[in-house]
Formats: sequence, structure tokens, C-alpha cells
Amino acid sequence: MWWRPCQAKPAAVAKVPAAKAKKLSYKEQQELEGMEATIHAAEEQVTVRQAEVERAATAGHAVLTEACRVLEEAEQAVAKLYARWEELEAKRNG
Repeated sequence: MWWRPCQAKPAAVAKVPAAKAKKLSYKEQQELEGMEATIHAAEEQVTVRQAEVERAATAGHAVLTEACRVLEEAEQAVAKLYARWEELEAKRNG
């Protein structure tokens, strides 16, 4: 009997270096640790601004417009904080 090696060779597996989790800097670590409290405070500001919008509804157009603008800024601040939190978590976890 004649023995012949298998013709098919396994495909070469490309060695991809595992993405190492980057360490957060000291400042980033401190920021991450305080992020939850910062977000809660910002969300409280949104609640306060929403109440101001409700009160301004009867105060006139100019007052209502300003209250809505301030509310929008507060909501954008909260969104930025959540985005930064996700960014720091992603950097920490790799």
C-alpha cells in the first residue's frame, strides 16, 4: 500500500495581536470614578429646567423660549457625560 499525505493543508491562521486594554491615566480614572455622581447632578439639573419650562409656559413667549434653550443645553450636557462615560469604559475594557 502506498501512503499519500492529505492534499488539503489547513489555512494559515493570521496572528492578530490581541487588543490590549489601555490603562486609564490617573486623571481619567478619577473622572470615571466621579462620573456617576456627575451624571446624577446633571440629570437633576434637567429636572429643574423641565420644571422651569412648565412654569414659563404661562409667562410669555420670550421667557418660554429662554427656558427651552436652557433645558436643551442641560440635556446636551447629560448626553455628553454619557458619551464620555462610554468612552472611558471602552478605553478601560479594551
